[in-house]
Amino acid sequence: MKLDDTLVHSAQQLHNAEHNYGETTAFYAKAAQLASIKANKTITTYDLVLCHIAALETKISNKNNAMSIYAELAAMYAVLGSLVPDEPDPAAEKLDAIEADIREMAAKLAPMPKAEPMSTDNAQG
Repeated sequence: MKLDDTLVHSAQQLHNAEHNYGETTAFYAKAAQLASIKANKTITTYDLVLCHIAALETKISNKNNAMSIYAELAAMYAVLGSLVPDEPDPAAEKLDAIEADIREMAAKLAPMPKAEPMSTDNAQG
């Protein structure tokens, strides 16, 4: 099975699961709520998906190298990625701060000349 085949199989697994159980993240959110009740402690959707991934990786470590497991693993990592909140890129924030510092230093070293007001007197003398 090629990489493309694995990814297509992964997408098919997600589609089939959504057809059978509803939207994937909503399904795992409900499962996390149920697990929280059973465990008598908070289990987040993210935690539950991580546990599912760990179970799949354990299957692989036990020499069960079926391509379907790798495809499901790829699908679960996609689900996990969808649960990560969008955060600003720390590198972009640092670059913005550096750029602001450079502008500030440049303004101190070479201040912009003040524009002379234009004369409204058009008369020639």
